Amino acid sequence: MKQKNWIVSTALVLLSTILLLVMSLFTLMRVERVYTTNTAQSIEQLKRRFLYDTVNNQIKRIDTQRELAQQYFLTELERTIYMVDHLYESGSEHIDQIISYFANESNALWTAILWEKNTGHVLLDSHGVFQMGVVPVEMAGYLSQAYTIYALKSLGPYTLFVGIPQDFVDEQVKEHIAKEIYDSTYSENSYIWVNEVLNYEGGDDYAIRRIHPNLRDTVGTKLSTNMTDVKGTTPYKTELEGVKQHGELFFTYYFKKMGSETISEKLTYAKLYKDFDWIVAMGIHLDDMNGYIDTTTGQSTRIVRRIAPVFVLSILGLFV
Repeated sequence: MKQKNWIVSTALVLLSTILLLVMSLFTLMRVERVYTTNTAQSIEQLKRRFLYDTVNNQIKRIDTQRELAQQYFLTELERTIYMVDHLYESGSEHIDQIISYFANESNALWTAILWEKNTGHVLLDSHGVFQMGVVPVEMAGYLSQAYTIYALKSLGPYTLFVGIPQDFVDEQVKEHIAKEIYDSTYSENSYIWVNEVLNYEGGDDYAIRRIHPNLRDTVGTKLSTNMTDVKGTTPYKTELEGVKQHGELFFTYYFKKMGSETISEKLTYAKLYKDFDWIVAMGIHLDDMNGYIDTTTGQSTRIVRRIAPVFVLSILGLFV
């Protein structure tokens, strides 16, 4: 009878031990899976923040460069008007000197129109913007609306309009930003690119590729919202609809890696810079994040493997 009780007790102990071991190992494995999942989510959130901050900082630099360019050309305008005043006061040939000054190639960026007040006769039209049949004063009024940097100067019996087209200023800024983006380097071969929207309704030729470090040979190519990636999705359509609705968006699609023909899924953040109709974007390939996840997972696995034997022996010790 005692032997039978001993056998039953021993069997119960063994079953309890095995059950506890299985539950313990299952718990450890579940903890590892949860840890891996949370790690992957945390890394993705960090990468999203990186993309968001980098694109928005780039847009801030565009605004800063526009302010700097505006201030530079305003200063140049003041210098030019000072030179005109000096030439006008220099003697009887002052008008010819002023005309020669603006005809000089070094001053070709300025739109200069000089006319007689009484007759409206135009003596100088450096960029050929004056329209026949239009009163010079009215033309100057029109230009003052199209130009943000200009001056209207009275010179005795003459009037001089001097200005610089806003398009010219913007092009200087765009060239500076393009060089800045091409010269910039980021981790994991990520980069910023820019597409300019031509038609917010989408379709063929809805945009043009303006800046692209990974596809420099295709800069200037017209884009279509009907274009698809290798999975058949339409990233340009998704992007356009996102910036139209929210001004910005995160989205994924498949694209080739920098300096490689390998195509993989890419997480991208894009934001509309409306003043230039630019979509400024940056992305990171999701499989590039796997290295971080694998490293962290490997570390957690090694920890679990060290803990598991100790845990098992401790449980066994309770019943021995």
